[in-house]
Amino acid sequence: MRDSNYNNDEMLVLKADSVEGYETGCEWLQVSSAKDGTQVATGLCGHEGEDYRTVETFIIEKDMTDPTLPRIRASNGEPWGEVRKCP
Repeated sequence: MRDSNYNNDEMLVLKADSVEGYETGCEWLQVSSAKDGTQVATGLCGHEGEDYRTVETFIIEKDMTDPTLPRIRASNGEPWGEVRKCP
């Protein structure tokens, strides 16, 4: 992947200051950590093809099957995506 060119719509890029997906990119405005390492992040998000931005809250936690990989959930607990290691 180079310069936000994605091979498919399932790819996520998680960084310390942002997360980027196929149609949505969010800049982290605030990140808080729980005692178990789970993080709650508030992001200002832009959406492809739209002229507005939204404020979203995400839960970033360890994947249950592979604790080395983070999983991102929407504030309602629905999976937003799994982060995979770059090849």
